[in-house]
Amino acid sequence: MADSFQKLILSGSTNGLPIAINAITSGSANTITVADSTALSELWLSAFNYSNTDTTLYVLIGGTSAYQIFSQVIPAGRGIQPLISGLTFTGSVNIKAYASIAGAISVLGFENRIVTV
Repeated sequence: MADSFQKLILSGSTNGLPIAINAITSGSANTITVADSTALSELWLSAFNYSNTDTTLYVLIGGTSAYQIFSQVIPAGRGIQPLISGLTFTGSVNIKAYASIAGAISVLGFENRIVTV
């Protein structure tokens, strides 16, 4: 058995551009990407803060239960900060995000789709 790899743009992105996080609640969280239904989706995500205020980013992995959300302060003016480095998901898991301040954070990255052939 061998693995086939395909590098993909995040499904929440347009042409690979950063995804602006305008939502401030989990109910209106912005979609970052959706994992493949059967293949492994290996995610590499980063964020940057283009405001003048440190902002908390909340990343929802598959839902809104406390164990499915992690938060990270994205400092203003500090460049790109890593969020997810190579975690794998499958089963159409939705990865979404919202922030403590609307319009302060952008998320960027890519997905490696891994299929065992």
